[in-house]
Amino acid sequence: MANQRDVTHFNRVVSTMTRGALCVVLLTSWLHVLPVTCTAFGPADVRQTVSLHVIAHLSFQRGYQRTLESTLSRAQYSRTMEYAWVFQHFNPQVKVVRLPYDNPGDILQRLCEDIFLETSTAVLHIINPFEHFRSQSAQYVSSLVRHVGLPLITWGPEYAASSSKTQDEIRQVQISPTLHHQAQAMLSLLEQFNWGQFSVVYTAHPGHMDFLNAIRMLLHEREKKLEQNNSPKKKIKFRQLSEVEIKHADDVQQVSQELSVLLNTDTRIILLFSHEHETRTILEAAGRQGLLGREFAWLAAFEAIPKAAGNRASHLPVGLLGVEYSSNEKEMQSAVTTAARIWLRALNATAFDAMTGSRPWHAPELQCDSDRDLYWRDGRRFFQYLYNATQQLSKNDNPLYEPEISIVNIQPDEDRGDNRWVKVGSWSPSGLTMNRISWFEDAPGPPSGKPRRYHLRVVTRPEEPYVIYRNATGRNGTCEPSTIPCRVYPRDHDDRKISNKTIIKCCTGLSIDLLLKMNQSLNFDVDLYEVEDFQWGNMIPERT
Repeated sequence: MANQRDVTHFNRVVSTMTRGALCVVLLTSWLHVLPVTCTAFGPADVRQTVSLHVIAHLSFQRGYQRTLESTLSRAQYSRTMEYAWVFQHFNPQVKVVRLPYDNPGDILQRLCEDIFLETSTAVLHIINPFEHFRSQSAQYVSSLVRHVGLPLITWGPEYAASSSKTQDEIRQVQISPTLHHQAQAMLSLLEQFNWGQFSVVYTAHPGHMDFLNAIRMLLHEREKKLEQNNSPKKKIKFRQLSEVEIKHADDVQQVSQELSVLLNTDTRIILLFSHEHETRTILEAAGRQGLLGREFAWLAAFEAIPKAAGNRASHLPVGLLGVEYSSNEKEMQSAVTTAARIWLRALNATAFDAMTGSRPWHAPELQCDSDRDLYWRDGRRFFQYLYNATQQLSKNDNPLYEPEISIVNIQPDEDRGDNRWVKVGSWSPSGLTMNRISWFEDAPGPPSGKPRRYHLRVVTRPEEPYVIYRNATGRNGTCEPSTIPCRVYPRDHDDRKISNKTIIKCCTGLSIDLLLKMNQSLNFDVDLYEVEDFQWGNMIPERT
């Protein structure tokens, strides 16, 4: 272990580095510091200027420049090792680039005149989902930036796709929740209500293949875990019934015809992925086909949720469910700060490698009107620095360490006479929490997730080992799939009823197992309740 003199010497070395000298420190054991040699750098104007550019759409970049400059200033005067070398080797600059017209010509001009000529080493593309409507522009920005070898940092639903390709393949660091996270939240909601079978309705909106692949991947992973799991607690087994592509989302008649294939299936639970402008037409067509009744539940991805002020949901049915993540101005400001910190950390690692001579550094030299190859060959290496910097962020600073997805539901707002999106739950990798939900046609409870069946009322009372009462052990008071919810009366020690209001228990036992087996074969709904007088009843004369 290092003694106090070594630690003091190490701190002095770090202080020297922050004053403008490169000190090579050799550590032979835990904080054992050998003699140090320092090489002073020249004046600040010989430092290499590099830039981070933030692409913002319309006029919603207010405050971004101040946020960038504040993050840069705090890093420059920080005494921590995470920025020890960057300001000795580089002259970092940050700039917001506005895209007022949001068309291919405007995007190309901004890249050539404002970004490439200023030695940009990374681009942050941030999209306000409530104000930005052109998905094609996000694709165009991404394609152009990747084409010249620059890494791309992204925030916003247009960049939520990251399940079919690795981040290294697309040189993209995503700092907002992905479609994979949305798919996880959706399947958790299905499990919450024991909805074992579902279908997916989608359009060709960008990201649809990543959404479909995320669902398939999660189902495959779950299948493998179920095969390996020997736990007595059975988990629901998912089954995807169909995938329906809507090819004419602007025509209610065509959409209605395309949705008609669901009428030949047992589909009652539907996951929707589309552009927000397509959602109303799809749901209108679904209503015409009878796919919005009490037996059904629709769950929309964030991309499919129309964004409106005050969470208004005009012209959409009460009972629609959706998943979304926080995307207000505060979240976007936080994303700008996170991206700047990731970029500075990547520059710090680059500066260390360049100054020690281990890996020479070649800054990008991109000019749209040049005959030279318009490609930064060190872009892949700098992307790796960015990716590593993202992984090294603390739990509180890394937006993907514990992403939170909100479960939202359209409910009537009687005070304002309109429908609104209301948050009714939240999902994170730690689990799902839910509150009260409004269902289609004001149904009192969730649909079963299966076609309407015969309804069987079964009366019972506890008698081990045939019928056993247990408390609910699932999340939010739900019963395990191997049990049946049963309504029972609160009773005293003498089994006398002390209330006329029933409570929910989970019934299990040999008779319940038999009832579940019959249910699998005959496909009926069960209303299991306790006999009021707690007796077995009497024999009826001349009857069996």
